[in-house]
Order: sequence, then C-alpha cells, then structure tokens
Amino acid sequence: MSFFKNLFGMDTESNNDNNNLSTKIDSPEVWTAKFFLMAITETSDEEPSIEDVEEILINTFPTFPQNELQSVYSSITAMHKNSSNLKSEWDKIWDIFSSQHDFFQLSESFSVCRDLATIAFNLKMADNMENIAENFIYRISQSEKYFKISKSDFVEIMEEERENTGYNEYKRNQ
Repeated sequence: MSFFKNLFGMDTESNNDNNNLSTKIDSPEVWTAKFFLMAITETSDEEPSIEDVEEILINTFPTFPQNELQSVYSSITAMHKNSSNLKSEWDKIWDIFSSQHDFFQLSESFSVCRDLATIAFNLKMADNMENIAENFIYRISQSEKYFKISKSDFVEIMEEERENTGYNEYKRNQ
C-alpha cells in the first residue's frame, strides 16, 4: 500500500516527508544559504515568497548561483510545510539537513563554518534581527556535531569572525 501512497502523493506522514528532504546533497554554498533561510523561516513561522528568497540570497550571498534559486525556494517551502510550525518537526528537519555536512570535504567544512560565523555576527549587529540571530546560533550549535572541524578550530573561527565582522567594536560602542 505504501508504494501507491508514494506514487500518488498520498503519503502525508511527516517522517516520510522529512526524509525526502535529504535526497539532494547541496553544495557548501547552497547548504549555507539554505541554513540561513531555514533559520529565518522557522523563526518567522511564515513561508517566504520567491521574491523574499531571491532578495535574501542576492544581499547575503552575492555569488549565489541563480540557477539554484527555484530549487532552494522549493526546498524551504517544503520544509516549512512539513514542519507544521512545530519545534519537534523543525528539529527533525534540521537534523536531516545538517547531516549533509558529513559529505563536505574538510576545506569545505572550514569555509561553511566561517560563513556561518560571519552571518551569525552580522545578524547580532542588525536591527530587529535578535530572534533570528538567536535561532541561527542555536541551530549552529545543534549542527555542530556534523562539522568535520574540531571544536577548537570552530572556536578559533568564531573569534576571528567576531573581529573581522566588527562585532567586537560594535559591542564596545554599545
């Protein structure tokens, strides 16, 4: 019976829907962009429009491959739908998504972690982004188990990006 449910799209169990989200392995750049968009979507409890996704990608990831826009948008909207705005469902989605990090090379893992740290500090300095920054940082901590770099390397990256983004200066001026 499950064959027919899958064939005709009748399978509405969230576990199966969540497992289907992990079928495509993203490039590190796409993965990082999705990570950011997921944090925004989860925090806002709203499905973004394609225009919103495009604007965020252009402003935050200027070299983002435009041919991936529709795929990323579809993925984010599917995640939002499958989450039913429940933390427990988002936790499952995040775990499946974050596990893709296992497929990255060590150099890609360093790059992704650096990008995540940069985004986190920029979010912390942006007006009216406290909730998104908080969720983004929480999700980084939950995804950390999949990073290929050591904890000490990750801490070093965070310290470097804190300085590089101007966050230290920002905090001194507060």
